[in-house]
Amino acid sequence: MPRSHEQKQFFRNTVIDESRKMFGDTVCRMCGRAMCPNSLSAHHLIPLNSGGENDPINNGVLVGVGECHIELHDKYTGKLTHLGKMLLDGFRRNSRQRSYGIKPRCKN
Repeated sequence: MPRSHEQKQFFRNTVIDESRKMFGDTVCRMCGRAMCPNSLSAHHLIPLNSGGENDPINNGVLVGVGECHIELHDKYTGKLTHLGKMLLDGFRRNSRQRSYGIKPRCKN
């Protein structure tokens, strides 16, 4: 069943709020760049179609809307790519780390 727009907005807003609590701003967890919320998307660490929960605190991070988010999913299956698995591993090791330095800074 597809998620409603309200559910997606709630997930995104909660991830943004948590980022502000932890880091004082909103950052792309892939590259560490502080960005305005409009330039970030909330990403499920474990995709819903791979058994991930719709839990913004334990299964959500902010990543840049452009390349950073696109590179995390296989475009055909939606499953995690190698970079997506690296992000998940970094989050499991230390969820309070600002960035995992997985890739160079993303562009606006």
